[in-house]
Amino acid sequence: MTNGISGISFEDTQNLLQQLQRFQETIGGDWKTVLNQWQNLRSCWQDRQYDRFEPFFEALCRTYSECESQCQDYNQFLEERIRASETAAQTVNM
Repeated sequence: MTNGISGISFEDTQNLLQQLQRFQETIGGDWKTVLNQWQNLRSCWQDRQYDRFEPFFEALCRTYSECESQCQDYNQFLEERIRASETAAQTVNM
């Protein structure tokens, strides 16, 4: 079904949202493992290579955090579009 107001497919939007949520869960779980390993490594790694790598990893952490936030914002946007489509469909069916 296509919502004439928004011009998007309700089912396609739901499927996209579900896929993004699964992707975010998978990446989030893997990211937690990476962070745990980083904490283990940083407690014993003390040389110049660490001094070079640590800023890179911290930048990676910031980038991941920003991307995770953007993904959550996009998921929220899709949820809002789905609710709007459901509301519009109920209005039409009345």
